[in-house]
Amino acid sequence: MKHDEYSWTTFDGIKVFAQSWAPEGKPRAVIALVHGLGDHSDRYPRLVEMLVGAGYAINAFDERGHGRTGGARAFTPSYEAMAKDIDQHMENTRARFPDLPIFLYGHSFGGAQVLNYVLSRKPKIRAVIASSPGLASGVHQSGVKIFLGKILSVIAPKVHIPLGSPVESLSHDPAWISASLGDPYFQTTLSTRLAMEQLRTNAWVLSAESFPLPLLIMQGTTDQHVAPQVNIDFAKRLGENVTLKIWEGLGHELHNEVRKDEVIAYLREWLDAH
Repeated sequence: MKHDEYSWTTFDGIKVFAQSWAPEGKPRAVIALVHGLGDHSDRYPRLVEMLVGAGYAINAFDERGHGRTGGARAFTPSYEAMAKDIDQHMENTRARFPDLPIFLYGHSFGGAQVLNYVLSRKPKIRAVIASSPGLASGVHQSGVKIFLGKILSVIAPKVHIPLGSPVESLSHDPAWISASLGDPYFQTTLSTRLAMEQLRTNAWVLSAESFPLPLLIMQGTTDQHVAPQVNIDFAKRLGENVTLKIWEGLGHELHNEVRKDEVIAYLREWLDAH
């Protein structure tokens, strides 16, 4: 396996950490990865191992305010700023792996972002994967909390609020939960501005009645970080371009679950078919 680390700068001056993995021979295709909230690109070890072993290259970056990338923690000035970051990520992916089919893969918050990105940007890529997309919180958000969040997102946009979801909902693998809690880059809060930007954009994404590219949505039934039924209903409504895979008894990070090899093998078969 070939591994490379590099950096680039966002349109508004934030230095971004990025990395890629590739098989020794010519890759079959490249996967542009967008990670989740409080997450970073090093938290996909088995996914990288299995997919690169199957001949796929993976290009990833730590989002602004996450991992080894600069910027205020878990903060964005706007959802459009994050879409512009994905624009650059896609340009980097094409430049580093020219003439290869591109799959856009997003997990959780990243899953919501790639859905928004494809619906709004309509990029010329092969297909899209949204793993446990963060289209609705798994924790009840009261009207009062949302109202206060909207105010704080204007007057104190970098103030942090807790995600509220139990860490144990990430995976049924206690070793992975322990490793996550010991990870200095793992975050369990987000800024008020990011929270409100996500809430606003998710409402637009959920209004979609179709999807322009082949799409795989995967969802675990015991996920408490997002609302599983919202994702399931969304996938069913989008129609024939969409494959919905429900993983009974699994949590939020399907690629880090106790049945991760089964999950990734299913994903690999879907990639092969497309």
